[in-house]
Amino acid sequence: VDQAWTRTPRESAASGHYGERSGRRIAPRAGCEKWGGMGISWNDAKEYCSWRTKRSKARGESWTYRLPTEAEWEKAARGLDGRVFPWGSHFDWSFTMGSESREKKPAQPEAIGAFALDESPYGVRDLGGGMREWCDDWLDERSNMRCVRGGAWDHPIVRNFRSAARSGADRALVFTNCGFRLVRVRGPR
Repeated sequence: VDQAWTRTPRESAASGHYGERSGRRIAPRAGCEKWGGMGISWNDAKEYCSWRTKRSKARGESWTYRLPTEAEWEKAARGLDGRVFPWGSHFDWSFTMGSESREKKPAQPEAIGAFALDESPYGVRDLGGGMREWCDDWLDERSNMRCVRGGAWDHPIVRNFRSAARSGADRALVFTNCGFRLVRVRGPR
């Protein structure tokens, strides 16, 4: 439980957990249980993928879990027609979760799927906004930077929501606007 607690979604690398610890159990803090995976480092996300894969194998399943590559993430967002944003080529704040999407200020995270139009041609939700997402690729191997894709609930700049936009961060850092999504691959039993 101690190791799980150190990797629980949080505001910074060492504090501000979005969970509550009770004995051997960790539960999401009230109000943030629908936000999705956020507030964790790339290292945390990779450890979660390893843990989830081991749990799958222990149950006799053949699933492997991992972070998406940048190419996979972008293909899921753009589709075959190479659209600028997951929903098309026109930007509108009401289509995605960003800092200018709601009149209520300050901006804050919202539930997964809160913006129905932020959906790719493949039916993948929240790739334009919501949370930035860690990918498995290096942005710059020399400086320990891992790729981050997508816009976020606190971003005010439209170009950050483009399907081709990319940035990077040190893999040990934690951001309140950055999370991850899993790729699930069936392997041999």
